[in-house]
Amino acid sequence: MAALPKRRSSTARKGARLNSRSKRIPHVVTCKECGAKKVAHHLCTSCGK
Repeated sequence: MAALPKRRSSTARKGARLNSRSKRIPHVVTCKECGAKKVAHHLCTSCGK
């Protein structure tokens, strides 16, 4: 026989477990110097500022 869980896992716990494995979408902002798209709190790839 297979092992069975002692308690039913709630939807909140199940959702938190599944959400921890989900892909993170980077926070994209526009550069104030050149107007190009860049990831927030990172250097701009086009102008370097």
